[in-house]
Amino acid sequence: MYDRRLTMLGLALLGVTLLLYYMEEGDGFRYSYVTGVAMLAVFAASFVRFNVKHLGSGKK
Repeated sequence: MYDRRLTMLGLALLGVTLLLYYMEEGDGFRYSYVTGVAMLAVFAASFVRFNVKHLGSGKK
């Protein structure tokens, strides 16, 4: 259940990242980098949780 929520949060962050990237102007600090890093962290956490849950308990 939490894996799906993390994935949805990652997709929302992806959308916000794209919006910020294309809407920001100027050569200063880009806030889309912050949401992009947060998105990657959420997707990584979701990937790890899924693999531990489904692949770590592989019984033959």
